[in-house]
Amino acid sequence: MNNTAQDTYENRCKGRVGEDVFEDYCTRKGVQFYRTGFDEKQDQIQKFWMIHPTMRHIPDYLIENDKGQLSWIHVKGTPRLKLIDLFIYSQFEQQFKGECGFFLAFCFKGQDPHFLTFPALQKKLTGLTVQEWDDGKQYLHLPL
Repeated sequence: MNNTAQDTYENRCKGRVGEDVFEDYCTRKGVQFYRTGFDEKQDQIQKFWMIHPTMRHIPDYLIENDKGQLSWIHVKGTPRLKLIDLFIYSQFEQQFKGECGFFLAFCFKGQDPHFLTFPALQKKLTGLTVQEWDDGKQYLHLPL
């Protein structure tokens, strides 16, 4: 995928490279993972937009480490974050994660995932410039 701000909506929505990288990582490390979120690219639901935004944006996975601890994982296959997603991550962190951890996993081909908690992500946002895609969605490009 082209990694520029000029990516079209169609190019940004192709494939599930991030999820594949994440699942491969978990398999190699012996981490149990469970698919929890909606997969807009593979298991499409007609009228997906009618589902409440909180439910549409539940994290992609719940993992269990070798100590039995659970963590929610939201996989990102790009270092770009839509502004609206930041609000959703904040809401999930505050209201829904329960006693589990909550991480964003930035997953790119040829690399192990880069994990960030929401508070760590917030610290990385300082000084970033808001940019806009061709469809009007605003985003930040996160330095990883």
